[in-house]
Amino acid sequence: MNLQKSCKAGFLTELSARAGFCPQSAEVYGQGVQAVVALASGGNIYKAYSSTEDECGRRSARHEAYVLDRIGGHEGEHLRTPRLESHIVFEKPFSWNQREFVSVVEQSFLDGSVPCTIVEAAQTGRTLAELHKLMADRLLDGSYEMQCIPQERLKWVEAGGYLDTHIPAVMKKLRHSVDRLLSTTTLTPVHGDFVDGNIRAACNKKYGVLDYARVGLSVPEQDMIRYASMPNVLSELSAAYAEASGYMPNKNHVRTLYNVDLALKAEMACRNRDGARARECAQMLQNNLR
Repeated sequence: MNLQKSCKAGFLTELSARAGFCPQSAEVYGQGVQAVVALASGGNIYKAYSSTEDECGRRSARHEAYVLDRIGGHEGEHLRTPRLESHIVFEKPFSWNQREFVSVVEQSFLDGSVPCTIVEAAQTGRTLAELHKLMADRLLDGSYEMQCIPQERLKWVEAGGYLDTHIPAVMKKLRHSVDRLLSTTTLTPVHGDFVDGNIRAACNKKYGVLDYARVGLSVPEQDMIRYASMPNVLSELSAAYAEASGYMPNKNHVRTLYNVDLALKAEMACRNRDGARARECAQMLQNNLR
């Protein structure tokens, strides 16, 4: 889905009418498979989720609202999290640009923060350690069931069948490495989408972390796969994480989870009929598992 600038006013009018929120002064649109994000200069983020055949949009919105209700508004030594302001599930979806929107999550914008253009490795490691501790303290009380991220992503890959058809021996190795990882380590809540675009630098040298729709259970290294191809950055981040948490990340775990991510990208490219990209990711996966 692509929302052009000319669509901005109409989309915000529809969102305001259905949700009761008033993000008239949106500065940025994000686009994706499930959601559109309006960043409002008034101080809040309005994250609208679109419908899918399997109700994924509604579940993602409820999940993000639940997580933010538990960890939102945290002001720690290295980390800030947005507050949950409101969550609305529309009685009737509203349509825009050939997509139906079913839910919206409103959250605070983290005043005083700006998008990070360069993420500093040591600070990122300390921020991530604080985030993991916060989520472990507040999300593991047994009242809410979270999905195991590596298992869910692997199931999605297997359901597609592209890699099983083209490189079945590689998929067998990948399954084995994931099973070994999950059987030998303790799972903990992780962010699930810890990338530069979801990290904001605050003027007080803390990082604000956004987007909690993909929080789930995994090993801490799940949130480090972005740095798998940057060994120097990963080493510095891991050292800072270990100093702050007492746990030294395992680079083999990072590689295993990075390979799951590659498999997922290959399958998504296949679904999007991008054969060249699917083959590229499959070849990288094959090389990594030799």
